[in-house]
Amino acid sequence: MTIFGLDSAGKTAGVAIERDGRLIYESYLDAGYTHSETLLRLCENALCAARLAPAQIDVFAAAAGPGSFTGLRIGLAAVKGMAFVNDTPCAAVSTLEALACSVPLEGLLLCALDARRGEVYWAAFRASEGGVSRLTPDAAGPAGAPRELAAKEDGPGWLL
Repeated sequence: MTIFGLDSAGKTAGVAIERDGRLIYESYLDAGYTHSETLLRLCENALCAARLAPAQIDVFAAAAGPGSFTGLRIGLAAVKGMAFVNDTPCAAVSTLEALACSVPLEGLLLCALDARRGEVYWAAFRASEGGVSRLTPDAAGPAGAPRELAAKEDGPGWLL
């Protein structure tokens, strides 16, 4: 199975291609909030480098938030546009859950993103050798909101 993933939820935009559980391409661009100008070029470069056509992708995945409203709209529209031509399935991925799955850590994972104005988007996960399981839904609140949950936990905890 070949999966094309795209993240435009924040200041950095990125694309990746995975084939049969193995990463075959990954790229990101930290050029500020310029996704409307740069994202399609990142997608094109990824497909060219991997020598794939959109018709060869089995699933298109995109970060679905939380994150920048405009960035999310641009990314989701790009994925839907590439998938539409061949009626390829699409998957929406929580930005915070993707963050939790991206680190080789075990224990409590508190994933947080700046929501501005002293608030964060956050969610809690438990990571073990068996994978990552969600403890809380994605939420928004004061930057100290995850502190209560962390105080109740035994064992290692990580703020991502």
